[in-house]
Amino acid sequence: MKEKISYTQEQLDIALLKYANEGILRTLSEIKSEIKSNFHWMLGLILGIYALGITGLVSAIGKAYSWF
Repeated sequence: MKEKISYTQEQLDIALLKYANEGILRTLSEIKSEIKSNFHWMLGLILGIYALGITGLVSAIGKAYSWF
């Protein structure tokens, strides 16, 4: 005959908290990887815009002083 396993309320609470924490940690790790991916794209975009701005500024100054 199978023995009936009984848990205390504290054991059930601990198990529920552990399950909830694992779900939260999994979600946070997914969000972190998404942010990391988006950060690289955003950094590349910002650096590209700065490069265009600097070349535009040098071009405008060069045209104003007849360097070109």
